[in-house]
Amino acid sequence: MIRVYLFFIFIFISHTLSIGQNQYSDSLIDQLPLKTSDTAKTNLLNKICVELLGSDNKSALEYGNLAVELSEKIGYQKGLSQALYNLGSVWKDNGDNNKSLELYFKSLDIRQKSNNKKDIAATLINIGLVYREINNYNKSLDYFNQALSISEQAKDLNESANALNGLGGVYWKNKNYDQALVFYIRSLDVREKLGVKKDIAASLNNLGMVNKDYSNFILALDYYNKSLKISKKINDRKSAANTLNLIGSIFKEQKMYSEAIEHYVESLKMREEAGNKKDIAASLNNIGDVFKNINYYKKALEYYEKALKIRKEIGDQNTIAYTLNDIGSIYWKIKKFDKALQFYQEALSIRRGLGDNLGIANSLKNIGIIHKELKKYDLALETYEKALNIYKESGDKKNYASVLSYIGNVYNEQTNYPKALNYYLQSFASSEDANYKEGLASSALNIGDLYNKTDKKNEAITYYDKAISYAKEINQKDVLAKIYNTIDDLYADLSDYKKAWNYHKLFSEIRDDLMADEGSKKIAEVQVKYLTYKQDKELHEKKLELLKKQAELGKEIIIRNFMIAGLFVVLLILFLLYNQYQLKKKSNKLLSEQKNEIEKQAQLLEKTNHQLQIKNTQITDSISYAKLIQDAILPSANRIRHYLPDSFIYFRPRDIVSGDFYWMYQEGKKTFFAVVDCTGHGVPGGFMSMIGYTLLNDIVKEKKIFDLPQILEKLNVGIMHALNQNESKQDDGMDLSICCIDRESKKLHLALANQSALLIQKEEMTKVKGDIYSIGGIFSTRKKIEFTQQIFDLDHETFIYMFSDGFVDQIHNKTCAKYSTSRIEQHFFDNHKFAMDIQKENLATEFEQWKGNRRQIDDVLVVGIKINCL
Repeated sequence: MIRVYLFFIFIFISHTLSIGQNQYSDSLIDQLPLKTSDTAKTNLLNKICVELLGSDNKSALEYGNLAVELSEKIGYQKGLSQALYNLGSVWKDNGDNNKSLELYFKSLDIRQKSNNKKDIAATLINIGLVYREINNYNKSLDYFNQALSISEQAKDLNESANALNGLGGVYWKNKNYDQALVFYIRSLDVREKLGVKKDIAASLNNLGMVNKDYSNFILALDYYNKSLKISKKINDRKSAANTLNLIGSIFKEQKMYSEAIEHYVESLKMREEAGNKKDIAASLNNIGDVFKNINYYKKALEYYEKALKIRKEIGDQNTIAYTLNDIGSIYWKIKKFDKALQFYQEALSIRRGLGDNLGIANSLKNIGIIHKELKKYDLALETYEKALNIYKESGDKKNYASVLSYIGNVYNEQTNYPKALNYYLQSFASSEDANYKEGLASSALNIGDLYNKTDKKNEAITYYDKAISYAKEINQKDVLAKIYNTIDDLYADLSDYKKAWNYHKLFSEIRDDLMADEGSKKIAEVQVKYLTYKQDKELHEKKLELLKKQAELGKEIIIRNFMIAGLFVVLLILFLLYNQYQLKKKSNKLLSEQKNEIEKQAQLLEKTNHQLQIKNTQITDSISYAKLIQDAILPSANRIRHYLPDSFIYFRPRDIVSGDFYWMYQEGKKTFFAVVDCTGHGVPGGFMSMIGYTLLNDIVKEKKIFDLPQILEKLNVGIMHALNQNESKQDDGMDLSICCIDRESKKLHLALANQSALLIQKEEMTKVKGDIYSIGGIFSTRKKIEFTQQIFDLDHETFIYMFSDGFVDQIHNKTCAKYSTSRIEQHFFDNHKFAMDIQKENLATEFEQWKGNRRQIDDVLVVGIKINCL
């Protein structure tokens, strides 16, 4: 008892120094010394514990334990049951489910003796929540149903709504979405009758989650936005942050990664302001998920590790296991299997301690995958079997089907085809039973591959057709591409060339779609990087500001100490100089006025410079972002290497953004490649390049126009319309070289608009001159332009070089002469026997030596392609 009162005295003296408590909890603490009744003190301690729950759990535990001690001392059972209940909630928030259950059951025992039905129902609901958290769904359902029955008997609408909500959550976690929806709607109906806005917002979020799992994304977003509106209206920032997080998950599900990251970052900022570490860690983990989805693994690891650090600080074992699993998945993706295994095993150890059966099965499944990657087949099979048994007992049919397929993969790699087929067929049947379309497509593909491998072509085709049907239903483009590519060769082996050709065309189409998806993913990656770059930059600036303030504070302390130490000396000097000071007073006043004026001017100048610096930074950031987007739309190095393995691209923009660009498209055995030089450079040139790139895609890829002169004519008309050149005096346009390498006819088609190119065959150099007209510009509007093309045989090894005028127009470092077309042509001829990467290096060295210290005058783009159609 003495310790309790000493603690009250300590609070009274020192509570104003506490950090992280809100004004309301501070005001409650202020009241503690004023309470004369121990019962009143117990109630107030319980109230403080509830107020601190989630934001400062360490302090919440202190106050909760004091409430227990005081209530036990005075025999106050109601206060004791409330204190135990509060402590159970704190430990639940900390992730210690065993400790939480122990305290809830103690509280329940006291409340059942007093027969307070409202409190009994509340405790039963929280016990149900803990069991739901550890995936013990049967016990969870039992406690929620008990709570519902008691609250309905007591006509307690609030607890009835909470129990219904809990039941909906169990069915949702168990993937029984129909039942989840029923209970969530019933809960919302009761809460709307009660009119508690916070609870209504929570129910709307739950309905949004179910609709998301049904893939009803529009309806889910509608529920979330209604919830967010309510939370913002009642200034419930914690609920608002939670809803923003859920909205982010919708966009992530739809692969709209920049929108996802925006909502996750906004949620994170709110959570950081509130100081709830558990929520902060959840947001960090979600941001890590986005980076993982766009294959930016380094950044994903950075966010996962931040989340893991916080989760370890608060001891939330369940979420620690999830983050360890996420980190393991990153190392698996980058093929660091030993590291992946380390994190997966650590997660498994935690889940075993928690008694989380489904979590244990998931960890075992992941560990089995790693053992298979390491060719430890016996260990992989043993681990998969353990996971399979757990999934079977829990009734998780989807994961059960997946693990059956994984076991089949192990036997397949061991060339034990009968066993592999047996497991694949079991997986197919289990997927069918669960209506698991992804599993059906995967297992049908595996069965088809196995039949194909064992030369059972007709059986293979049957299952490939099934896999195509299921993959189309769920739009699995990667699976379809794999099947089309395989079945193309299969029909060719069966001499059914018509079907082989049809599937080859389907493969080409789906491959282009996948490449377009990769492009979208790349742009999303750029956008996400930019958003997080801005966030990191803001954090860095805040840190610098804090360090600056700390440094200034340190200086102030040093100055203060120095002043105190030298105070006597200063007073003595002032006394001696007093007479002289009086005489110089007038002159000092004048000097002071002049000094003030100078300082004002200096401050004004500093402010102006600072504003200019901010504007310059904003402009530079925007242009840099524009460059990232421009880089993202250009054909990737991997794609170019795939279709043009012997080639190089020397691309050197003058400014951040380029007016030169290159473009490529593949159609069957035809490869189109263009080198384009737009009017201007920097931002204006960048705008023109985006217009040109979009028009080329529209003409060739979408409208399937493959005749080069016709492409140039359409491009010319497109530029004139885009820039309204028929009515304005706008004279921008572009010069370009475009070629088509036709490997079937062994012909090279080349069309040039105000450009030239170089061709080398049989050690002979041919300079190819193009049409005199540019694409777009006022001159092109005054007469009908007819572009031409030149065609060359590819019976011999052929080199083609296309280039913009940036290289040839570059001024020499000392002589002020241009590099010239004749020099670059001779350079190409002298170097054409070297490997393409060496040619690129030699070209770069030549440009640097010619330019020297002189400024680059234009964008530079040179492309070399070696063609061998023999």
